[in-house]
Amino acid sequence: MKNVSQPRTAIFPGSFDPFTAGHLEIVERSLGFFDRIIIAIGRNSEKRGHYNCAQREDIIRQAMRAADIPEDRYDVIIYDALTATLCEETGIYHIIRGIRSTIDFEYERSIADANKHLNDKIDTIFIASSQRYSHISSTAVRDLIKYGGDLGDFMPKGVVLPETAKDRLTGPADSGKGAKG
Repeated sequence: MKNVSQPRTAIFPGSFDPFTAGHLEIVERSLGFFDRIIIAIGRNSEKRGHYNCAQREDIIRQAMRAADIPEDRYDVIIYDALTATLCEETGIYHIIRGIRSTIDFEYERSIADANKHLNDKIDTIFIASSQRYSHISSTAVRDLIKYGGDLGDFMPKGVVLPETAKDRLTGPADSGKGAKG
């Protein structure tokens, strides 16, 4: 009998507002363990993000193309549910989470415990970011955008950020510089 194995797939959930060089590093390293990564953009109707979900998806796809990650190794989806529910709906029970510090670990561990409580099939895999990326957060990137800072080391190479209404209202946008490379 022929042994046909299913591709090992994991979900990498987050708001990705925006997707940073640190997020890309976690995806690249995850692909060493998994055949395919589903980058799942969580929609939070209670929160107005800097970028809308379609813009976030475009930023992620730009980053993945620029990093030469084959399209059959990833997908980008938008979801509006608990991550545990997304796991159940997709049949994918491995969740990837990037960790920058012990503070991140404690926070992420409590979410992993809650997901495990909701569905005991779920396993969360923590990947510590490289020191080169440990200072990068989406919040820091949004501040750099707001105040016109250099995004070069914070964003994946090859990404051109869209201008948003918030950029026009609050300060200079870095819609075409900094992340090229």
